[in-house]
Amino acid sequence: MPRSFGFEAEFMSEVPALIGELTERGLARQEGRLHGYHCDCDDCSDIWNVTFRAQRDSSCGGEIISGLFFDTPGGWERAIHAMEALQEAALDVDASTAMMCGMHVHLGWAPQVRGQNHLPPDDWTPSKTMTEAWLALEPILWEYIAGSVWAQRRGNNERVSALLMMMQHQDWEMWGDTLVCMEDMLGEKSKTFNLKWRRGFETKMEMMGWDRHADLARAAHGGFYEVRIFNASRAAWRTEMACRLSVALSKVEVAEQFAEIFREWAWVDDLHERARRLWLLAGGGYIPNPQRTEAHHRRHVLSPDWPLTLERTIEIFGSADERLGALLDKQATYQSVAGDQWSELRGLHVRNGITVPGHDKVLAALGG
Repeated sequence: MPRSFGFEAEFMSEVPALIGELTERGLARQEGRLHGYHCDCDDCSDIWNVTFRAQRDSSCGGEIISGLFFDTPGGWERAIHAMEALQEAALDVDASTAMMCGMHVHLGWAPQVRGQNHLPPDDWTPSKTMTEAWLALEPILWEYIAGSVWAQRRGNNERVSALLMMMQHQDWEMWGDTLVCMEDMLGEKSKTFNLKWRRGFETKMEMMGWDRHADLARAAHGGFYEVRIFNASRAAWRTEMACRLSVALSKVEVAEQFAEIFREWAWVDDLHERARRLWLLAGGGYIPNPQRTEAHHRRHVLSPDWPLTLERTIEIFGSADERLGALLDKQATYQSVAGDQWSELRGLHVRNGITVPGHDKVLAALGG
């Protein structure tokens, strides 16, 4: 069976009106009301025949949950039709998203093991490889891909890199908050210690036992993985991008390329350098902004030492899915860097040599 996927789009306002509009279009069975969180009624459980359902969510106004789609030409055609219908309906009823609204992509579906922590089949990316790939990708997704117009900053998610390092620190009683601590633990200890430390770290990657609200999590309600890093959007092309990227990562030949970048970077022989890099990983790949001024107020910026670039990211994904490569390039054009002031939007185009059609209208709307 081909890979299956579905998505949840959180909205802040007009969610009852939105599901009512989708019902009128024949894409839902709810007449202007939200079902309970994780409702398992017949309509909410019918992932095969119902395109959308709407449920309450404590972090937003409500979430629109899709049915099941498949990674086939016909499956993507059906998925894109649904995404475009959701976009049109949201615009018609003025259902809005916000920075706290997430786009969650569920990968795989196995109703017989719903609610269990189960492993993906052999032709899917295994947990350890998926985590290694994610550790390389996470900062790039935050900086360039996961946001709406501005950078991804969902308050309800945790970075996998930070959670992993925190778990490892607790296991090994690494209670410092400076690089000196890691240098002492990794650089001054025996080779046996370092080997055990790495094995423990890799075991955690394989188990994926961190909080289910992390940017990447083991699916808790059916399926194999849940990719939660994206901000929600009414734009159909951004929903498609999130789904295509998530599906691509479930393919071993794609994930392995990112995983190898992480392995070569993280496990260098020089233990002091390894400690420095792992400390950078604990910070999500970000460092204090050395050029912070009143005019440029970003407190942290992506480290120039990070081993993966946006260009390489788009190249790898684009080689696997040409449409995805084009969508990522489009998204990187529109998303500014985290925490920039509205006026910094001009600087994005100057820095990257990008001319965005209509961006003067965006600046005018922002008062720039």
